[in-house]
Amino acid sequence: MNVNGIVAEYNPFHKGHAYQIECLKDMGYDKIAVAMSGSCVQRGEIALLDKFCRAKYALDCGASLVCEIPFPYTSFSAEGFAKCGVHILKNLGVDALCFGSESANLELLHSIAEYLLSDEYETSVKKHLAQNTPFATAREKAITEKFALTKDVICASNDILALEYIKECIRLNWDVQLIPIKRKGADYNDLSAKDGFASASGIRNAVKEYRFESAVDFVPQT
Repeated sequence: MNVNGIVAEYNPFHKGHAYQIECLKDMGYDKIAVAMSGSCVQRGEIALLDKFCRAKYALDCGASLVCEIPFPYTSFSAEGFAKCGVHILKNLGVDALCFGSESANLELLHSIAEYLLSDEYETSVKKHLAQNTPFATAREKAITEKFALTKDVICASNDILALEYIKECIRLNWDVQLIPIKRKGADYNDLSAKDGFASASGIRNAVKEYRFESAVDFVPQT
């Protein structure tokens, strides 16, 4: 039995999430375990739908098991959120870990994750912090200087989380197969749809503005 793990919020569960599960099924993963945030999500908000609804929709669309990432881990930064999700999936004994990615460049992501755990990175960040640079910017500069990248390559939302998943796997010495799925459609926080896919934030915005017909177009029929 091949079991794949996903860390998610599903706020709400949309066609992009269903696409990820479909890709894994096509790869031969007959069981998919999800570590999902509860009714409070990473940005400190209450989820659009409660955790039971979101878990049911994931199961309806092909997931085999949904486990809750407990509060307060869901309100932590990307690092804390990812760390808890990875620990849950490791203890469940999954064979692989899948995540969405804007770049889908596993080799590059793994190299950056290793760098983020190095003394070289700490030295570079401290150098930038000493110049009164905010931490997030100092981190970006340390990475872009090391790998000769532009800022947009490492600042996309899914890739930020992907780096944290990989970092935690390295910390745990967990030799799990890592599977990036290239993000389709709208970018994070993009309020307009693209290629039939909308972002979760775009769907939430449509609901908050009572544009329910717009929201329904981008979630699975089930």
